[in-house]
Amino acid sequence: MKNLALALRPKSISDFVGQSHIFGNGKPLYEALKARNLPHCFFYGTPGSGKTTLAKIIASELGSDFLEFNATNFKLENLRTKLKSYENALVVPLVFIDEVHRLSKTQQEALLPIMEEKSAIVLGASTENPFYTLTNAIRSRSLLFEFKPLKNFELEQILTKALGILGFDIAKSSQNPSQNSNEDSSQDFSEKSQSSLPQNNPPQNNTQSSQDSNADSSPKDNIDRTITKEAFDYLISSSAGDARAMLNLLEVLALSPHITLQSAKSLRPFSLNDGASEDDTHYNLASALIKSIRGSDVDASIYYLARLIAGGENPEFIARRLVILASEDIGNANPNALNLATSTLLAVGKIGYPEARIILSQCVIFLASCPKSNTAYTAIDLAIKAINDGEVLPIAPNILPHAKSYKYPHNFGGWVAQKYLTKDLHFVESTQKGFEKTLNEWLEKIKQTKD
Repeated sequence: MKNLALALRPKSISDFVGQSHIFGNGKPLYEALKARNLPHCFFYGTPGSGKTTLAKIIASELGSDFLEFNATNFKLENLRTKLKSYENALVVPLVFIDEVHRLSKTQQEALLPIMEEKSAIVLGASTENPFYTLTNAIRSRSLLFEFKPLKNFELEQILTKALGILGFDIAKSSQNPSQNSNEDSSQDFSEKSQSSLPQNNPPQNNTQSSQDSNADSSPKDNIDRTITKEAFDYLISSSAGDARAMLNLLEVLALSPHITLQSAKSLRPFSLNDGASEDDTHYNLASALIKSIRGSDVDASIYYLARLIAGGENPEFIARRLVILASEDIGNANPNALNLATSTLLAVGKIGYPEARIILSQCVIFLASCPKSNTAYTAIDLAIKAINDGEVLPIAPNILPHAKSYKYPHNFGGWVAQKYLTKDLHFVESTQKGFEKTLNEWLEKIKQTKD
């Protein structure tokens, strides 16, 4: 059976699901395509949100050849060779570059004449925002569009269509439809799936409509195929807006004629959600965790951590927020907080669930138990505000490069009085908590010497 996600990939605008904020009726990208005046574009967003699919649809609508590259092995010579054959073509090709954030500056510079002369339409895609990795020259010649995770009702449309193609009906109750109540257990799931593989016809070629291709790929046997409503809902809710991930899981589950919540969870115990939910639940729980740690309530902190873990939250999503908290809310009151938080981020990325829960728990307990200080947070914001308000001072002459009047502190026992600012400014207010108190005592000692 052909990869289900590929077999179901929309081939026309009418079949495309999602991204109505950029590709709905009246939206700029949609109108530009209708006018056949598409600018160079870069798409970024979560996996399975339709970036490559939309690029292929655009090429099809424009009647352009689709030249696909990946930035990880992108060779300029290959691109130049392919473009030579289009020098006298009436319709320019569409050059699609995946993982575009990995392009080097040299590779980007080579794209400039192509973009400037419009000898091809350049479309790039990335799961990361490429704004800071694209050069100013590239950005000025293109538009950047964010693809959002598909909403649950959009995933439902895709899943319903896929189940129809595979010949599955939604069971009316959560009762296992198989006569053998243990038939769908995770223990014998793989055995049963081998004997009940649906026999699908190969998909039709791209010149046919996706509907015709899908109809021809329906199972031709007489096996009853069902999916429980709970499993149907779980496939959607656990996929975090990623249509590809949902279809890939369904493809394996469909090897069995009966799909239950138990069989779905045996393959995907946790949700793929990493905080980008269509509702606010995950953000609210993350906020509750941070506020509980800030308030030094250890038990509440562990509770909200457990809620996030039980909900399938990505451990790196949690750890990143702990790193921020370590500096923002603890800082130099306990400098080890940042060390532990960054180690946690590294560790959970390498380990994953279920053991990552222990690493997160250790970090959360430590952070909640630390003395709190927001000195680092307030100090840098005050300094930035001062600069934005016009306090852009000249550098003190004695600390300019090669200044002869500069006094090297180590020649004076570690500290010597001299001016570092041309105007007295004050941003740092110590909370006198934890190790901050020790640091402040040293600064006060210096101040007395200075006076």
